[in-house]
Amino acid sequence: MIEQRVVQWWIRIFILSWEVAVISARLAVGMAFLILLFLPSVPILLVLLPWRVARIYATNVIGKVVGRTLMWLTGCPVIVDGLSAFAKATADEQGRSVHPP
Repeated sequence: MIEQRVVQWWIRIFILSWEVAVISARLAVGMAFLILLFLPSVPILLVLLPWRVARIYATNVIGKVVGRTLMWLTGCPVIVDGLSAFAKATADEQGRSVHPP
């Protein structure tokens, strides 16, 4: 009985360490990708330094690419609560139905 518990305990530790290793690898790849995207964005932003609006657009694009890629690499799903209510409210404001005939 004690041996069985010890074996189960070791199996749990192995599985947990494997999961931690996979998560760590995903985060390491995500950070490497972040560095790879950040390096070319610095010269672009330096060139756009005189134009505030263009710089804002550029950082928005960079942020979208980096954010979505890191979420995909780390396995974080995007869950939007109330999306159907938002779609219905938007459709009501525009005077059309959510589901076309």
